[in-house]
Amino acid sequence: MISKKINCNKKLQIENMDYLSILMKDFRAILAGGSAYTLFHEGTISGHLKKHASADIDLYFHSESDYNNAVEFLTQACNSLNTDSFVKSASVELSVTGLCHNFLFSNQKNSKRGVASPDFLKYQLVGVMFDTPSNVISSFDFKNLEVCYYYDNSSKSYVCLSSENVKNKTLLDIRHTRSPFLMHRVYKYLTYRGFTGVTESSRQHISDWIIKASSGFYNENTDMCPSIYVDLIDNYGLRTLLKKTDVIGDEDLVYMIGKIKEKEFEINKYIDNRGYTQADFKQIGTKDIIIEEMKKRSSNESK
Repeated sequence: MISKKINCNKKLQIENMDYLSILMKDFRAILAGGSAYTLFHEGTISGHLKKHASADIDLYFHSESDYNNAVEFLTQACNSLNTDSFVKSASVELSVTGLCHNFLFSNQKNSKRGVASPDFLKYQLVGVMFDTPSNVISSFDFKNLEVCYYYDNSSKSYVCLSSENVKNKTLLDIRHTRSPFLMHRVYKYLTYRGFTGVTESSRQHISDWIIKASSGFYNENTDMCPSIYVDLIDNYGLRTLLKKTDVIGDEDLVYMIGKIKEKEFEINKYIDNRGYTQADFKQIGTKDIIIEEMKKRSSNESK
């Protein structure tokens, strides 16, 4: 791991972002994930937040007490923020997974408050992984995200900690399949984060994940998530990834047969007693999306 003090530009970004420097200095928050990756590659945190509606600023903590104190501080801060004429709304809420707390902060349009800050901020305070900065980023499912920023009290400065893996901006390099939401994250990073595919070694992880998800493995092994709130196989993200044969290979499809089905309808047009054309939709069966994909790939190979 490489550790170094950050430059003035990155320091200004952190200190001009509402509440970020307070959380890092007073509660030992560790800035990691997509926003830290963007900052490392000379992007802006504001730009990261604009890439997608679900983009946020991920914050990890050294200890559970740091996390709880940060949540309590932001909860209390919301009481005064919601009476501020420059603030549209501010709230702290439990995430959909139940593993984190989200701090949502919205400025009034055209306000002068926090010049370098976007109109809408979403901080995600992670409440399941408490450790040192090095151990936190070494646990991520993508090796590409091995970078974080934190405030070092001894030197009174912000520090960037990173590995060589973060320099890979093209292919996602998967470390493990512990998370039931791995493929959701693969979809997000290929769609919104500029990655074009996955490394060769990652293909085996994807195959392993598909086998686990299809067999119900994640119903019991939820990686500390209280509940699986979406169908892991039948969702828009994975359906989209089916088109990427370099991500989901032919050999992976067999494990998902019967997991994604669509109803098929027949349109019956007729003239009603007033002379108007009407149409009824009658279900005539269902089709298996995976089998359809297998046929499509087979057809493409034969051309």
